[in-house]
Amino acid sequence: MVQMSIQGFNISIVKEEKNHVRINGQKRNLPLTLGNGFLHLYPSGSSIVLYTAFGLALQYDWKHHLQVEVSLELYRLLCGLCGNANHSSSDNIIASNSTNVTETVDFTLPWVVNNDAGSCIEDCGGGVSCPLCTQSQAKSLPGVKGNSFKTGCTLLQRSGGPFADCHSYVDPEPFVRSCVNYLCVNEAASSMCKILTAYANICQKLGARMQNWRTITKCSMVCPMNSHYEICGSACPATCGNPEADRNCTLPCVESCQCNRGYLLSGGKCVPHSKCGCLYQGSYYLPKENFWIDEQCQQKCVCQPNSKMVMCAHSHCQDGEVCKTLNGVLGCHLEGPGMCIAKGDPRYTTFDGRNFDVYGNCTYLLTSHCPTWGDLEDFSVEVQNQIRDATNVSFRHVKMVVSGYNIELSDNWSNRVKVNGLLLRLPSVLDQGKVKLSMTGFSKSIETDFGVVVTFHSDVLTVQMPRIFSGNLCGLCGNFNGNPED
Repeated sequence: MVQMSIQGFNISIVKEEKNHVRINGQKRNLPLTLGNGFLHLYPSGSSIVLYTAFGLALQYDWKHHLQVEVSLELYRLLCGLCGNANHSSSDNIIASNSTNVTETVDFTLPWVVNNDAGSCIEDCGGGVSCPLCTQSQAKSLPGVKGNSFKTGCTLLQRSGGPFADCHSYVDPEPFVRSCVNYLCVNEAASSMCKILTAYANICQKLGARMQNWRTITKCSMVCPMNSHYEICGSACPATCGNPEADRNCTLPCVESCQCNRGYLLSGGKCVPHSKCGCLYQGSYYLPKENFWIDEQCQQKCVCQPNSKMVMCAHSHCQDGEVCKTLNGVLGCHLEGPGMCIAKGDPRYTTFDGRNFDVYGNCTYLLTSHCPTWGDLEDFSVEVQNQIRDATNVSFRHVKMVVSGYNIELSDNWSNRVKVNGLLLRLPSVLDQGKVKLSMTGFSKSIETDFGVVVTFHSDVLTVQMPRIFSGNLCGLCGNFNGNPED
């Protein structure tokens, strides 16, 4: 996650939360203008760009690549991992060509943000130094298919290769070293693609021309419907929020998926103008999108798809609801945890209260953190049904994956549970209390330290879910967003 505090705005760009940015905790669509034009945020290629009126520009691809540019007025006035911007690397403590892990750690320690100081790890876990490897080691990795080192890492340096024009702008050697280390640590060609993409982005930013390197390396860029790949596309795509953006763009081109002629970018999709949403007070809203414009949840608005106008009306939260921002969404949220219930009659009740029946001798995903990114814990709960007769179903098996454990519950094991293939007697505690396993009467329970509780008996299965997961779940139990219809 990338965070910035400026002009009274707390801006958070959350990893994998594509096409969105959080302003003061609330999730907003792109493009977005704040502070009467002081801040502009808009999509560019596969990234988000934040541009300020005082000459600072930030670009982040919602994954691993972050770039910061500053104007001459800010030179010698900066500090942090990016240095002081005084045209000299000699006073940045660590040389740019250093491969010494200890030196790197010493350099980064002074810039650890206080809130994260206790949990920050400067090694590769368990006190083990991060491995460095040679090019010969990278070549021999069994997990790297298609000779990725030869076709990928060294492709950066090849004269006459797709990156040749970039060599006079950016030295490829540091990127080759990073590529080698990525392959050694991850043993996956996808890691190599990240390095090549980062190098390509920087080169294009500086005005270098590139050939199509993705075909050679098989690092494909998959484009959504109504769009196409361009190695040198507009860095300011036309959006529903700013249809003229590409005509007024003065930035260097970027490798990207560009909308086909007649289509505009809206929420990460290319749509015709007739399917665009509404522009309201500098913010873009999708068609039929509901939102509150006050912190007390007294004015609720909706983007009318036909008129493309925002209509607002007085409203309020219902009894048992509280107005707050949850997972980036300001709204009326239920207090207390949610409950999903599966009964062997065979009725299921979702977290949002919808009832339905499930028949079949299948294994179903009951609930899981979805999508699996952000700051929330990852977990999944699966249930295996068994039809007993025409109207009744029992549960043969329940499996929960959490905190690195595969935990299985079954009536066949009496007062035991199976953890990573081994039977454990109840009660048991895993990982110093991260997961607690217990038995009350004939019911077995799995309780996590982040509030998820699974209780199982052959005819009844319940999952108690903390409110923090609202809107971030998948499975038969629903998404827990307060709307039983979706």
